[in-house]
Amino acid sequence: MRSKRVASLLVAAGAGIGDVSQAQGAAVDIIFASDFFSGSALQWVRRNPRAGGATIALAPALVSAVKLSNGGAAMTLYLQVPPARNHESDYPHFSALKTFGPSNPSPPVIGDCVIAQGTIALFRGATELSPATITATAGADCGGSPLTPYSTTISDIGINASFQPGPSAEGLESVLVTLNPVQVLHADFESFTIGDGSLFTVFVGSYFYQYFAAQGSHLQIIGVLDQSDLTTPSPTTFYQLLPRAASDIVVLP
Repeated sequence: MRSKRVASLLVAAGAGIGDVSQAQGAAVDIIFASDFFSGSALQWVRRNPRAGGATIALAPALVSAVKLSNGGAAMTLYLQVPPARNHESDYPHFSALKTFGPSNPSPPVIGDCVIAQGTIALFRGATELSPATITATAGADCGGSPLTPYSTTISDIGINASFQPGPSAEGLESVLVTLNPVQVLHADFESFTIGDGSLFTVFVGSYFYQYFAAQGSHLQIIGVLDQSDLTTPSPTTFYQLLPRAASDIVVLP
């Protein structure tokens, strides 16, 4: 990527592909208009994590998951490009990311349309905006179409015994997905592992919602696919599925 060190630049893709405007702040890399190949800054960020350190403003995006922490003072959001605002043929691949930052007086909820501004960063392999500020905007700015969980398979997004991810794990990072049917292979107090008869498995975490799975049961499950690489005993690629509420898990006959 061609770049030059100057005062902080804000990438505002809402008006057009790769529009840039001057903003105050620390020195970061310029992001050139020719670096963009889609009309969504969020999709560009997901494909270009090497732009870490740049300040960026995303076009309106839909909230797919939210969690408040630190007594309500901090907020984690998962944001996804609205279907009506997508400009890429492989949607929803590379269409979502997570943000960390201070909470709002009226925090957004799932389905809200928001604008995120923050610094591009990588944390445990995942692309994120951190810190990020979130501004509510009209639902019409997201096109009026709700997110539909993307149907995928464990062999596509899971991890094998050698900790090698499935072919779509990176592309579907932070995307709202659904798996159906799957079987609970191992369950403990806070989490469980699911499989579908392939050589891959998916770890289901309790970050948003804790479900007490029965080993051997069959489920349909919805959640955001989170990348959180393990740091011990050595850096290892790791993905987990994060259901958001009881309604995201259906026990099958």
